[in-house]
Amino acid sequence: MAALAFATLASASAQAATYVFDLLSPTSTTSTSDYNCGSSSSNGCGNSKTYSQTVGGSLLQLKATAWSIFTTPEPDVVTNAFLGSYTSSDPTKGGLGITNRGETSTSPDHSVDNSGTYIDFVMFQFDRAVDLDSFYVGWVNGSASDADATIRYGDLGIAWNASSTTLNNTLKDKPVTTLDALMVGSFPSNVAAPISIGWRNDVTPGTQLAKTWIISSSSATNSGTDYFKLKTLSITAYPPVPEPATWMMMIVGFGAIGGAMRRRRSLSGAAAARTCG
Repeated sequence: MAALAFATLASASAQAATYVFDLLSPTSTTSTSDYNCGSSSSNGCGNSKTYSQTVGGSLLQLKATAWSIFTTPEPDVVTNAFLGSYTSSDPTKGGLGITNRGETSTSPDHSVDNSGTYIDFVMFQFDRAVDLDSFYVGWVNGSASDADATIRYGDLGIAWNASSTTLNNTLKDKPVTTLDALMVGSFPSNVAAPISIGWRNDVTPGTQLAKTWIISSSSATNSGTDYFKLKTLSITAYPPVPEPATWMMMIVGFGAIGGAMRRRRSLSGAAAARTCG
């Protein structure tokens, strides 16, 4: 019985579920003002938005923050930025955009872009490892020559909801090599082409589970300047895996139940034997 119960739990934990997050509907945000995160001020830089969704009784949570890679002068440095929400009367449009320290909050600067000396990226930290399946682009700059995105994944080694101080200590004003060491994998930079509003599907072929995902404008060496906003994420996740101590407690509990049932059967057998004698 204990083995059967363990197998049942293990099987249940392997059931994947799809979570679709509307990025314009956070459960909480640290700032709602469209601050100018310019080079002369840190107002608004480093704000965050959190999201939560329950599918099949399993809760998945994430935090989104905005960052940029400052490419001049070398070496490249990671800086925090402002993550803004931009809505539209058209429900198919809008999305999250970034204002970095070298920009104003006017269009198209407040999108995810690689204009000038900054490469913007939105970082998504989940409360457990997930697979990023698809994302929806709700805005592109019509005059841009392309709208590519680079997908990266890894683990920052901190809690998904760690304080801004902890997050800044991990990345802010650090050389880009620090980020590279944490983001251990990436996918091709043309996943957002062609230039259009809509879903970018199968952006991470196969299954790759990670706690931290980055959607970035493509590198400064790309053939054109990329401008886009992110409206929706589609994620594959599995139910949380119990901690080893929890597994042990369950196994011991099932073992105790099995032992009690065996003792009951033994006592019943002994009583039957005395009756027959």
